[in-house]
Order: sequence, then C-alpha cells, then structure tokens
Amino acid sequence: MGNIKLIKLRRMAVGMLMLLIPVIGSQIAMASLSSESMFSKEGKKITIIDGENRITVHSNSNDYKQIIFENNITFGKHDSYWTSSNVVNEGSVIVIERAVPVILDVKGKQKKVYTTDKTVQGVLNTQGFDWKTMTALEDDMEMVRAGMVIHVVPYTTKIVTVEQDGDVVYDKWYDSSLSSSEQVIVKEGRPDKVKATIQQTIVEGKVVKKQIIKTETIAHGEHGMMKTGDSQANVLGWVSHMYATAYHPADGNGDGITATGTKAGYGTIAVDPAVIPLGSKVYVPNYGDAVAADTGGAIKGNRVDLCMENYSECFDFGVRYVDVFVHY
Repeated sequence: MGNIKLIKLRRMAVGMLMLLIPVIGSQIAMASLSSESMFSKEGKKITIIDGENRITVHSNSNDYKQIIFENNITFGKHDSYWTSSNVVNEGSVIVIERAVPVILDVKGKQKKVYTTDKTVQGVLNTQGFDWKTMTALEDDMEMVRAGMVIHVVPYTTKIVTVEQDGDVVYDKWYDSSLSSSEQVIVKEGRPDKVKATIQQTIVEGKVVKKQIIKTETIAHGEHGMMKTGDSQANVLGWVSHMYATAYHPADGNGDGITATGTKAGYGTIAVDPAVIPLGSKVYVPNYGDAVAADTGGAIKGNRVDLCMENYSECFDFGVRYVDVFVHY
C-alpha cells in the first residue's frame, strides 16, 4: 500500500516538472533576448561633423540616411554629406557640407550659385569651366566665403625665365635672455641668385598671376645669423653675453701649447669647461670662428680669452663684452 502511494507521488512530481519545463525555457529565452537587446541597444558609435559642431551618437542602423534622420539633422536644397566608409561601421564619420551662395562674374555677367566646394578652383570645376581656357582672377586656392564674387575670365599663359634674388637664410641660435617671441638679427645675410622659370597667366594683355615652375641657383649667397628666444626653434646652438679678454700664444709658460695639446693661435679661445665644453666650435662677432681649446686660471664662468696673433691686437682688443655663439 505504501509503495502504491510512493509511485503516485513520483508520477505527480514528474507531471509538474513537465509543466514547468516550457515556462522555464521561455524565461531563459526571454532573458537571453533581453541580454542581446541590452547589448545591442547602444549600437555602433558614429561621429557626425556639421561645420564647427561635432557630436557622437549610437545607432543600430546600417543606413547613413536613417542615422541622419534619427538625429534630426535637416538639409537645405544644396547641402550634401559624405561618409568615411561605404558601410556603417563602428567609428564611422558623417560629414555634413553646408552650401553657401557665391556670385560668378563671367565677362561681366553675374550669376548666383550655391556650392559646398571649399576653394575657388573647386567651384570652377564643379560649375563646368574648362581650366585650360578659363580661370579666376582670385587665387585658385582661396577659401570660399558666403557672398564672395569670383571673376571668371578667359586667359592665356606664357613661360618666361628671369634672374632674381632668393630668400635670405638665417642660422638661429638660442638666447635664454630673450622672450620666446623675440628675434634679433646679429648679421645680415645675402640671398642666393636664382634663375626662375615662371608661368605667367595673361588676361587682356596683362599678367594677373605668376607661378614659379622651377628654380636654379646660379650664385650662392651667405647665411645670416639670428638670436631667438624660442627654444623649440631649429637652432644651431646657444649664445651668451660674456666678458672677454685677449692673450698672445707666448703668454703663460710661453710654449704656446693649449690645454688640449694643440698649438695656440688666432681662432683659439680659452674657456671655462664647466660653461663651454672643450672642443666646442664657437663664433664671436668681429673675431670669427674659433675652437674652445684652451683654459686659464682666471677664466671662470661666463668669461673667455681670445688668442691674437700679436700683442698689438691684444692691446687693441682690450676688455669688452661679446656674444659667444656655441655650436651644439
């Protein structure tokens, strides 16, 4: 009798379990779906650039137009957009281009057009002008502004060769006593002489534009020297204002041999190695190029001693402050 009751209880338990299995399965499926929904809810990160405005959004859409619609971005009749990729990906970028009105003045006749082009030449290309026969009086790469007038004219070109001065190159030296924006020319430079091949753009017999096609140096100039307080500039070395004296090779013990073992002579200077390392190449205005090859008992700190060829030059030099340019 007890066995019969036990069997009935087991059957009831199995039946209840069978009823619960679909419910549990459904709940598991719903939990899984909910988890997937939560995972995909945020979607792919997209950056939208609209002029100076830049926003980051998330979307599950694979259509750029839908993403634009979702973010309530409106377009004018002539506005457009472009994207960083053909397919919407994580990190994709949408760039909105807003059209601006410009006036095309073609042989005196004006026409308003709307454009998303950024440069004058871009406007001409989009409007179908043949760049081989028509050009703008404005610079081709000038940035387009709303309301600007672009003068479009027929033109011819001519190639000419002229000799002219090139740019003056200045060697820069860091001077810690100057502010970062200060520059002081120590020695004026002399420009190179160059032969320039130039394309002239001619409109109604007048040269309206010049473009240098090629240059050839026919005579080298001379670099100038400039002190700058900008430590980040492309400098050759550093410069400091120092107390200077002069000496003759026979001074000291009279053997004329420097502390580095070289023969003393014009172009040798004595320095404090703690300030200017021995072997450094230096330049002193009104003295010239030199090498820091010697030392002296009295040469301490910001002080240098310049070697001269004779005592007369030593007396003429006397004692003075000079700028000392030290190569890195």
